[in-house]
Amino acid sequence: TVLRETVAHSLGLAAVRTSLVHTASCPNLLCGEYDVRLMLKAEMIFSVRALGLPLEGQSIDCLIGRDVLAACVLIYLGHQNQFTISV
Repeated sequence: TVLRETVAHSLGLAAVRTSLVHTASCPNLLCGEYDVRLMLKAEMIFSVRALGLPLEGQSIDCLIGRDVLAACVLIYLGHQNQFTISV
C-alpha cells in the first residue's frame, strides 16, 4: 500500500521508519513508512503500514496494495471499467 508523501505530511502522519525501495521509475528511493487505517467501506477497515512515495506524474493519492487485497475478494470487469470489492 502506497500513500502520496504530501498526503501523509498534510495529515500530520509521522513516519515510523524509513525504507529503501525500488520503483519502476526510481531504483533507490528512500521513503517513510506510516501506520494508517484505510476504510474502503464501513465494514472494510484495514490497519496497514503504507509507504510514502512521491507518485510524480500520477493523478492518484493512494494505491491499495496486496497487503489489503489479500483479505478481500476483488472482481474486476475490465470491459465495463467496473470493480467490486468485499471481505
